[in-house]
Amino acid sequence: MNFAKLETLVSRAVDQKFGERVRVEPRAGTKFAQGGVDPNRAPFEANAVVDINPALASPDRSAVASTVTSIEAVHVSFAMTALAYVPRPGDRIVLLKREGRIFAITVAEPDGAGRLLCRCAEVSAP
Repeated sequence: MNFAKLETLVSRAVDQKFGERVRVEPRAGTKFAQGGVDPNRAPFEANAVVDINPALASPDRSAVASTVTSIEAVHVSFAMTALAYVPRPGDRIVLLKREGRIFAITVAEPDGAGRLLCRCAEVSAP
């Protein structure tokens, strides 16, 4: 088995165990000037791993440190194969199982292991 196939298998297992259904809603504009809904990209649903207030444990697990600034309080990780297109900063992610909480993507970057990491800021809470 080659490494790319192994990455795909691991990513699928992670999504099955820890993933939840989200909807990506594309927005027109840029990171700094938002418009309305983007008419050129349709919303889509996918499974993603959602990490609210992500933290990184020390190697001996004795301490936990935040990995984000307060404005990027949520990380959403997608398997690249689950995406209809690559979301970009400004697009919205709706957590369908968490009362429809909405987050705006501030940074979207491939993780180098077959997934896209979206760092997000909350737009609305229930």
